[in-house]
Amino acid sequence: MSPQDESPARTAASELDAIHRAEWSRLLLLAIGIRAVREPGFGTVTGFPVLPVALRPWRSEVDRALAAANTEGAHGPALGLLRTLARQKVRTWPTLVALARALVAVRGGERATTTLGFAYLTEGRFDEARAVFEALIEREHVLREPWRVQEGLATARATSGRARAALDALERAAEDPRVCSAAHVGCLVLSLALADDGRARRAAARLDFLVNPFDPEFEASIARWRRLRDRLGADGVERVRSGALALLGKGRSPAELVCRALL
Repeated sequence: MSPQDESPARTAASELDAIHRAEWSRLLLLAIGIRAVREPGFGTVTGFPVLPVALRPWRSEVDRALAAANTEGAHGPALGLLRTLARQKVRTWPTLVALARALVAVRGGERATTTLGFAYLTEGRFDEARAVFEALIEREHVLREPWRVQEGLATARATSGRARAALDALERAAEDPRVCSAAHVGCLVLSLALADDGRARRAAARLDFLVNPFDPEFEASIARWRRLRDRLGADGVERVRSGALALLGKGRSPAELVCRALL
């Protein structure tokens, strides 16, 4: 092959490798979702970038990816991992953090790193989660999903006894119109835990204005933040309860539904 021909061939090979890596990354992310929902700590984590998927269709997709890689001569550690996962029972899979680290190794970037942070949260490794999110914010000056990163950081801080710093992060997340209802629920819970009446009333107003009380995600967010509330210590739990009682009226607004759940 002449030097003139080598460059297009190298470019084509690089593009094909990128396509394979994107597919392996997607399949690993789905595997993390399958693994995550079986973790006891998953119910206390909001914002986890998990895509719901059934195990059998996922295995079929992995088989197709392996066949394509074999046909096209693609190779890499991710292939071996995917092959192993597809043939093992989920309960024998590596830990959630191990899978997330494999995802970062395949492709890296904001989504993979965010997933690693949430994996640490789900396994109860809050200091490591906080370090991941803080490093990501420091490194990536423009984030594609800043609300998700801030929400993860807030959860890590809240479970480490840093409620005020957690609320600061969560309020930044709540400013983004793409944020889910969990951030607004969390702002109210943390404001109450800090006995910050002004911030609590602002959080309640945002909830009533922005959140659909019939959205299933809203109900799930209340359940998760109620579990997170119980990690704020006895004093924090009592402040949340007394603050929720003070805000409670006779209506059925989103903020009042949250307050009732916190009593």
